[in-house]
Amino acid sequence: MRKISALLFTVLLAWVVIACDEKKDPNQTIQDVPEQTAYSETIELKALNDAVLADPENPELYFRRGNYFLDQKEGEQAYKDAVRAIYLDSTQGRFWLLKSKALYTLPNVKLAMEAAKKAEALKLETPDLLVQIGEMHFVLKEYAMAIKYMDKAIKIAKYEPKAYFYKGLIFSELKDSAKAVSSLQTAIELSPEFVDAYNKLAVLYFDQKKYDMAKQYLESGLRFGPKDAFLHYNMGLYFDYTQKPDSAVNWLKKAIFFEPGLYSAHFKLGKYEFDARRYSNSIDHFEAAKSYAPKQADILFYLGSAYAYTGKRDEARKNFDAVIANKMGYEDRATEQLKKLKETALASDTAKAK
Repeated sequence: MRKISALLFTVLLAWVVIACDEKKDPNQTIQDVPEQTAYSETIELKALNDAVLADPENPELYFRRGNYFLDQKEGEQAYKDAVRAIYLDSTQGRFWLLKSKALYTLPNVKLAMEAAKKAEALKLETPDLLVQIGEMHFVLKEYAMAIKYMDKAIKIAKYEPKAYFYKGLIFSELKDSAKAVSSLQTAIELSPEFVDAYNKLAVLYFDQKKYDMAKQYLESGLRFGPKDAFLHYNMGLYFDYTQKPDSAVNWLKKAIFFEPGLYSAHFKLGKYEFDARRYSNSIDHFEAAKSYAPKQADILFYLGSAYAYTGKRDEARKNFDAVIANKMGYEDRATEQLKKLKETALASDTAKAK
């Protein structure tokens, strides 16, 4: 099952949790990463480029290459090919759907929705389009419309797992856990390798403190996604909540190994070091987290605090000032820390004057 869209990455950070295997050390679940190669992709792209050069007025070729770029997460290139295909033939709804998907990755939900609605107006009635529209309504928090389109997709293709998956997410947002669980379970029944559905199911049970139920789904998720960064991250949280910090740290590090941009894992590692008063060590983790989430209030606050404890007042001030400027939380605490920094500096200057 292909992963869900990148636009939902941040939304799902707080949703996915995993559990451990009682019969063996879960820290050994991590697998070696095979050496990556772009050889086959290069051959495929060359063939597509050659085809376009040989027949530059054929919109189908731009459509095929655009889908290739979309699969490679090159949204801008996919968008350019979609626009060219539409220029050559604007009556094909699937060309507009490609444009919508490309715009969605950039991201530009408003224009992506317009392109998708154009595809719908051209009588394109595929589960792919309906799920795409429903997903965008979900991101826009238009839940009634999101469910409407997911139901339309299911009516056309009752075995469409993504539609059930998104219904699970929608019902979760609506605080209807029973319907959320039912929809996500259906998604897994239809697509056993749907790792994101296992993650979300685990979260629902985890929030209810039904750890054994969560564990069952998470163990299954690991079988299908042993290199999924979210699974490893949330395994770290699982051990954190069950007060096993050493295992938590190991899993958080594995999460970063698979997804360096998972800033919440960097932050959690930094928090462990911070709470242990190893402030210099925590700075490295907080700085890594900040590089991926430069306006995240909790990251900035704790980074500033770590700098303050290590005597680096200028760096501390910069981060506390950023907390206050961004107005995303922690402003009162940052203001208090700035006050303490000024008092400390004043006391230091007074002592030197004496």
